[in-house]
Amino acid sequence: MNLFAQLFGGAVGNGHNLSAAEYKSRYVQTNTAHLLIDVRSPAEFAEGHITGAKNMPLQELPQRLAQIPHDKPVMLYCRSGNRSGMAL
Repeated sequence: MNLFAQLFGGAVGNGHNLSAAEYKSRYVQTNTAHLLIDVRSPAEFAEGHITGAKNMPLQELPQRLAQIPHDKPVMLYCRSGNRSGMAL
Protein backbone atom coordinates (compact mmCIF):
# COMPACT_ATOMS: atom_id res chain seq x y z
CA MET A 1 0.00 0.00 0.00
CA ASN A 2 1.39 3.42 -0.89
CA LEU A 3 2.16 6.23 1.53
CA PHE A 4 -1.02 8.24 1.11
CA ALA A 5 -3.21 5.16 1.04
CA GLN A 6 -1.77 4.33 4.46
CA LEU A 7 -2.39 7.87 5.66
CA PHE A 8 -5.98 7.99 4.43
CA GLY A 9 -6.99 4.41 5.15
CA GLY A 10 -6.63 3.18 1.58
CA ALA A 11 -8.92 5.89 0.21
CA VAL A 12 -6.63 7.55 -2.32
CA GLY A 13 -6.79 5.30 -5.30
CA ASN A 14 -8.27 8.18 -7.28
CA GLY A 15 -5.18 10.40 -7.43
CA HIS A 16 -4.80 12.16 -10.74
CA ASN A 17 -2.71 14.78 -12.47
CA LEU A 18 -3.72 18.43 -12.59
CA SER A 19 -2.25 20.95 -14.97
CA ALA A 20 -1.04 24.22 -13.50
CA ALA A 21 -4.02 25.98 -15.08
CA GLU A 22 -6.48 23.44 -13.65
CA TYR A 23 -4.93 23.73 -10.17
CA LYS A 24 -5.18 27.52 -10.35
CA SER A 25 -8.81 27.55 -11.49
CA ARG A 26 -10.01 24.84 -9.07
CA TYR A 27 -8.17 25.87 -5.92
CA VAL A 28 -6.38 29.21 -6.12
CA GLN A 29 -8.97 31.38 -7.88
CA THR A 30 -11.83 29.90 -5.85
CA ASN A 31 -9.98 30.16 -2.51
CA THR A 32 -10.74 26.48 -1.88
CA ALA A 33 -8.96 25.16 1.22
CA HIS A 34 -6.20 22.72 0.29
CA LEU A 35 -2.64 21.75 1.11
CA LEU A 36 0.03 21.95 -1.57
CA ILE A 37 3.07 19.79 -0.78
CA ASP A 38 6.33 20.14 -2.69
CA VAL A 39 8.11 16.79 -2.39
CA ARG A 40 11.40 18.05 -3.85
CA SER A 41 14.57 18.53 -1.80
CA PRO A 42 14.98 21.61 0.41
CA ALA A 43 17.61 22.94 -2.04
CA GLU A 44 15.19 22.64 -4.97
CA PHE A 45 12.43 24.25 -2.91
CA ALA A 46 14.74 27.16 -2.02
CA GLU A 47 15.47 27.74 -5.72
CA GLY A 48 11.79 28.40 -6.30
CA HIS A 49 8.38 27.01 -5.43
CA ILE A 50 4.67 27.66 -5.76
CA THR A 51 3.47 30.31 -3.31
CA GLY A 52 1.84 28.68 -0.29
CA ALA A 53 3.45 25.27 -0.84
CA LYS A 54 4.88 23.35 2.10
CA ASN A 55 8.17 21.52 1.55
CA MET A 56 8.06 17.86 2.61
CA PRO A 57 10.79 15.98 0.75
CA LEU A 58 9.70 12.54 -0.42
CA GLN A 59 12.12 10.73 1.88
CA GLU A 60 10.72 12.63 4.92
CA LEU A 61 7.03 11.99 4.25
CA PRO A 62 6.74 8.82 6.36
CA GLN A 63 7.97 10.73 9.43
CA ARG A 64 5.77 13.76 8.71
CA LEU A 65 2.39 12.12 8.06
CA ALA A 66 0.88 13.68 11.19
CA GLN A 67 1.39 17.12 9.61
CA ILE A 68 -0.92 16.29 6.70
CA PRO A 69 -4.58 17.12 7.36
CA HIS A 70 -7.40 14.73 6.54
CA ASP A 71 -10.05 17.43 6.13
CA LYS A 72 -9.00 19.08 2.86
CA PRO A 73 -7.60 18.13 -0.53
CA VAL A 74 -3.86 17.49 -0.66
CA MET A 75 -1.88 18.17 -3.82
CA LEU A 76 1.67 16.91 -4.33
CA TYR A 77 4.17 18.25 -6.82
CA CYS A 78 7.80 17.92 -7.80
CA ARG A 79 9.92 18.83 -10.82
CA SER A 80 8.80 16.11 -13.23
CA GLY A 81 5.97 14.21 -11.53
CA ASN A 82 8.12 11.20 -10.65
CA ARG A 83 8.54 11.85 -6.92
CA SER A 84 4.99 13.08 -6.41
CA GLY A 85 3.76 9.95 -8.20
CA MET A 86 5.86 7.77 -5.90
CA ALA A 87 4.33 9.45 -2.85
CA LEU A 88 0.80 8.99 -4.13
